[in-house]
Amino acid sequence: LVRQSGDYGWLGVEVFFVISGFVIPYSLHRARYRLRDFFMYLARRIVRLDPPYIAAIALILLLAAVSSLKSGRPFEVDAEPVGWARVLLHLGYLNIFTTYAWLNPAFWTLAIEMQYYLLMGLVFPLVIARTSVVRLTALGVMAAGSVLSEARFFPTEPPFSPFIPGFLCLFLLGILTFQFRGGLIRVAEYLPALVVVAVASVATLGRPSLDTASAGSPM
Repeated sequence: LVRQSGDYGWLGVEVFFVISGFVIPYSLHRARYRLRDFFMYLARRIVRLDPPYIAAIALILLLAAVSSLKSGRPFEVDAEPVGWARVLLHLGYLNIFTTYAWLNPAFWTLAIEMQYYLLMGLVFPLVIARTSVVRLTALGVMAAGSVLSEARFFPTEPPFSPFIPGFLCLFLLGILTFQFRGGLIRVAEYLPALVVVAVASVATLGRPSLDTASAGSPM
């Protein structure tokens, strides 16, 4: 049973995005965030995210260099040459938009997370607006934008998009839970909205097959 549970470890990415969808607006709400705080908020996010990220990059490069020196093989990571462009693009999470491979394939999740930070910093005032119409419209636009840009008629395999709309419905599950937890919406609003966003997430991410799950989907 323990071994079989590992077949679904790839779901950690989805769980990570849902949790982040809740935690970021929750922390902004507690800090009484305003748009004028955007750059300070972004700087704090970068300070929290980048040190372990940069440390991981440095460790990967060090191990690759040692391996190259000992084996006499080219300086490569995952059979791809290590050049300045490939490495420096990591500093802006930009590899996801280029043909340069990540030094660690899991780094793409941080690129999506950074896009979420940017988006939430801009739309947070709408998420906590006193008027329910404004709140629902903001979330509805984000959900509709996600479906319209990424839907593939309920595919069996999830897409791998370089942009946040492909995963935005997962973040919205967390955002809705924040609104409910913060008393911004009642259960009568929360549950139907949760169902709608869950269906939208199936439309954008699909329903992974057992073969995909057991093979270790990139999701």
